[in-house]
Amino acid sequence: MQNKFKLKGVWFLPGSEERFNGYLTYSPTHGIQLELLGVLSEKNNKQYEQEFIVGTTSDGKKITLHKCFSTKRSFSSNGFETSNYDILFLFIGKHFSSMKDFQFSNISCEYKDFDNWLDLYGFTNIKYQKETKETIHEYKQLDDMLFEISDELQCKFKFDTYTTGSIHNAEAKIKQVCEVVLIPKQGSKEFEQLLSWFQTFTAFLTLAYFERPLLNKLSLNIESISENDEKYFKEIELYYQREVLKKDYGKKNHRNYFLFVYKDIKENLEIILQKWFNAQALINPTIAGLTEAFIKREQVIEFKFLNIAHAIELYHRRTKSNEVVSKEIHKKKIEEIIDSVNPEYSLWLKRKLEFSNEPTLSERLEELINEVPAKVKLILFKPSIEEFIKQFKNTRNYYTHYSKKLEKKALTNSELFNLTERAKIFLVCIVLKEIGLNEAEITNIIFRKGVFLFNHIIKYDEVKKYFNDWN
Repeated sequence: MQNKFKLKGVWFLPGSEERFNGYLTYSPTHGIQLELLGVLSEKNNKQYEQEFIVGTTSDGKKITLHKCFSTKRSFSSNGFETSNYDILFLFIGKHFSSMKDFQFSNISCEYKDFDNWLDLYGFTNIKYQKETKETIHEYKQLDDMLFEISDELQCKFKFDTYTTGSIHNAEAKIKQVCEVVLIPKQGSKEFEQLLSWFQTFTAFLTLAYFERPLLNKLSLNIESISENDEKYFKEIELYYQREVLKKDYGKKNHRNYFLFVYKDIKENLEIILQKWFNAQALINPTIAGLTEAFIKREQVIEFKFLNIAHAIELYHRRTKSNEVVSKEIHKKKIEEIIDSVNPEYSLWLKRKLEFSNEPTLSERLEELINEVPAKVKLILFKPSIEEFIKQFKNTRNYYTHYSKKLEKKALTNSELFNLTERAKIFLVCIVLKEIGLNEAEITNIIFRKGVFLFNHIIKYDEVKKYFNDWN
């Protein structure tokens, strides 16, 4: 998905006899564009937005374009009318004509460096015997791993082996590839649901990678019947605009470049994945805020801080009590206050007191910080928890409302960067606990990986005394 390409073909609307020549271009940076010599149109005049445009390329590939928006119409110098479309999704391998047929058996994802994250290989013996001049490579493909995610979904780590070379070659290779396959349990599923599951799993890997992973390949599969009446899965390649590019991605060829790897969580991975998918439904804004913080893009530090701050606040709002006292007690208190003032001000006062039973930001932070492992708290919230909460609250309130009163209390520049980074690690701790990791596991991850991934916050000299606990 990281390579640009341009395809020449004929393009048309499903069921239409009109055919138009044109070019389809894909770029991971700029997305998908279609340029036609002519104008697609429908009887209902929805030419500016098409659910599907289909085509056949000059080399015979079947293409379906989904969610297509007209961006430009013009006349060329030779008098022909041309039109341009921006496309959200590109499918290679089949023509789809309606949403009714737009269902798939599974979605398969090949992530860059996923083999390094797993650190599982089928090679059992590689050696060169000098005396006999023999080279021995012994390899057995690993068994697939299946995880039950929910009543609707299974996740499979599917291993494949690719070999190149022959006895007439000077080179031979064995390549192991592991794809993540998300499989609905109840037969085929609509594209939007499969895409949502893929995005949820990608968010999980974003946490593990400590940055958004690169995709080598993304495809959907449809169960089909061959001419010999045998079942097989037809692969449909999927392309869309990506936020992560090769130039921004740091290759991960060692476990220290991940926040955690498969072997750190393998005993409980099925439960962790179940909790992650449940968390995606419960605390979606928090997950989105966390994964957004890992994307390497130009963004002013004030916005980065606010994104993380909102993610933390929303987590508390979705998972903890939003009442300081019971509704009955609060209602009685409000009534007594309203009854004690001039009736002329009662409506105004009632509106002002509407959210008075919600915890303050400081109270929310304090409750969440209490759930952070004790050793991590000592390092992360220096010089004190009270000071961190004060800095967080004043800075969040200032950059949300830009009140002059708070301007001097809000952090800026390097101090704001430091606060943002500490808040990000705080949020990581919260999410790791939410998906089932215990205090020792979280401490181990933050300290051991912190000295590689965020050593401006977690310094080796400060945490090395704790390492013996896990040796």
